[in-house]
Amino acid sequence: DVRDCLLDCAGLGHIACGLVLGGGLGNLWDRLALGYVVDFLSVHYHQWYWPAFNVADSAISVGAILLVLDSFYTAQEGTQSGSGDSKNG
Repeated sequence: DVRDCLLDCAGLGHIACGLVLGGGLGNLWDRLALGYVVDFLSVHYHQWYWPAFNVADSAISVGAILLVLDSFYTAQEGTQSGSGDSKNG
C-alpha cells in the first residue's frame, strides 16, 4: 500500500511539510531573483480558463491537502489507542 509506505518512510506530515516549504521557497526564490513569480501552467477548456500556476504552487496545494489528511489520520489514531487505557485513582 502506497499510504503505508509513505507513513513508514518519513510520515505523511513530514512529506506534506516538505512540499509546502519547498513550494514556498521556490516562489520566494523567483520573487527575490526576478521580482515576480513565474506562472507557466495554463489550463483551459474552450472559453473557460483556470488561473495560471507553477510547480511550486502545486507543491504547496498538495502539501496542504496532505497536512489535512495527516491531521485526520493522527486524530483517529489518538482516539483509538487512548480509549480505555487511563486509570482513575
